[in-house]
Amino acid sequence: MSGEQLNLQLTFGDGFLEHHAGSIIADPHYALIELVANCWDAGADKVDIEWLKNDSQYLSVQDNGTGMTYEEFTQRWTQLNYNRLKYQGNAVEFPPKSTKRKRIPFGRNGIGRHAMFCFADRYFVEIKKNGEFHLIRVERSYKGTPFKLILEDKGSSEGHGTKIYTEAQRNVSELRPSQVSELIGSRFVADPEFNIYVNGNFVSLKDIEHLCETYSVSIPEYGDVKVYRFDSMKTGRTSKQSGMAWWVNRRLVGEPSWEGFDAPLLDARTSTGKRFTYVIEADQLIENIKPDWSGFYSSPIVHSFQKKYLVS
Repeated sequence: MSGEQLNLQLTFGDGFLEHHAGSIIADPHYALIELVANCWDAGADKVDIEWLKNDSQYLSVQDNGTGMTYEEFTQRWTQLNYNRLKYQGNAVEFPPKSTKRKRIPFGRNGIGRHAMFCFADRYFVEIKKNGEFHLIRVERSYKGTPFKLILEDKGSSEGHGTKIYTEAQRNVSELRPSQVSELIGSRFVADPEFNIYVNGNFVSLKDIEHLCETYSVSIPEYGDVKVYRFDSMKTGRTSKQSGMAWWVNRRLVGEPSWEGFDAPLLDARTSTGKRFTYVIEADQLIENIKPDWSGFYSSPIVHSFQKKYLVS
C-alpha cells in the first residue's frame, strides 16, 4: 500500500501562547519593556505611552518609527517564530528624513509582538506607511489557533509609525504611571535621542536619578564628567542596553557596550555584564569623536578612565 497524504489541519492547544511567549504575556514589567523595544526596533525616536489616564483602563504605546504596510504586518504577525534577521537584517531601519545611525535591534523571533496580550485578550494596531493607514484588531482565540486578525479600517494617511492600544483587563493595578516611567526610563536610558513620554510627561535622566548611583570623575586634561551607574537588579534578557553609554552634547557616541579600545572590558554575556549600564556625560570629548559618531578615536586617557573608574 502506497503512502497516503492526510490533509489534516494543524491546531494549537489552549496553553500554546503562554508556553510560546512566557513572561512576556504574564509579567507586566516584561510586557512593557517589549512594547517599547518594538518601537526601538522600528527606528523611532519618540514613544508616547498612555497608561490608565484619568482613571481609565485605556493603555497605548505609539511611536514615530517606520510603521508597516499591511503586507508587512500580516507577514510578521502571522508567522510564529518570525526570523527578524532573515527578513529585516541585523540593523534597525529608520524612517525617511530621520537621522540615520547604527542601532542594533532587540527583537529576534517576533515574540515581543504578543506583549499586549499580557493586559487583555483583544488589542488594536494602527499602522501608517507609504501614505496608507490600516487598523487591525488582534484577538486571542482558544479554538485551535492562538489568535485571529480582523481588518477594521483602512485608508490614506500621512506620516509613519505604529500605535498599539487596548482596554486593560488585567495586570495593570500594580504599576502607577510614575513606576512605568521609572521602569521604561531605566531600561532605555542609554540613548538620549530615544525620547519617551508617559501620559504626556517626558521621561528624563533626572527623573530616574534616584534609581542609580551618580558621581563625578575627573579625566586628566579634560576635567570632570558626570557618571550614572544603573543596576537593573532584575537581569534583562539581552545586553543591548547594557554597558557604557557615552553622551556628548546630548547625543550617543557609538552604541552602549563593554568594548574598550583594545579589548572588551567586561563580558556582556555574563549576569554582571547584563546588569549594569553606565551613562557618561562628557561634552568635553567632542574633539575625540569620529566624524560618523560611531565611536571615539583611540585615546590612552579615555581608555585609562574606562578601566580605572567604570569596571574596577
